[in-house]
Amino acid sequence: MMNFKKINLFVATLAMAGAMAPVVAAHADNTTDPTKAQGTTRIEFQKASGSQGLTLDKAPSFEFNNHDITANMSMDYDANQSTPIQVTDLTGSSDGYHVTPQANNLTLDGNTSVVLPVSQLSMTVADGAKNTSGGYVHGTTGTQIFGAAATVATGDANTNGTNASGNTNSHIKLSGNQVKAGTYNGTIDYTVATGLN
Repeated sequence: MMNFKKINLFVATLAMAGAMAPVVAAHADNTTDPTKAQGTTRIEFQKASGSQGLTLDKAPSFEFNNHDITANMSMDYDANQSTPIQVTDLTGSSDGYHVTPQANNLTLDGNTSVVLPVSQLSMTVADGAKNTSGGYVHGTTGTQIFGAAATVATGDANTNGTNASGNTNSHIKLSGNQVKAGTYNGTIDYTVATGLN
């Protein structure tokens, strides 16, 4: 008998809750302002067919000027300030990129068998300006690039499109004064690759 009353009480409670539900729904606020409407905007981008995606637009060269050969000549020389590194990233991704140069031997004009005795050649890259997305090219200071590639600039996840570093500079150190008179020329091989490295 006690169980029967409990069941009836439960059913009666549910019935009362069900009867109240339509009353609550009838008082819901569904009004809208008839003088206003809302539209949408949409645009889609994809990597263009045949696009290289990532390109190294500009890479600096360095001029270390003229110097005298003497018994106590300096072994350290700074280059003139040079142009920024510029990269265009049309991949449409957030992967970023890094730039790695490698400086090679400097050889004497007219006699490439004569090699300048270089012990170090480093590169400094200033940070670039922030773009409209807050991304920028991050530089490094005093990175050794002689004989082995090293990262000197990194484009972060928001450097889509064309971005540049700040100005660049270089420092060269000789291993001794065993230098023949003349002009020495070398190359720096730059590579840009996807990823923050």
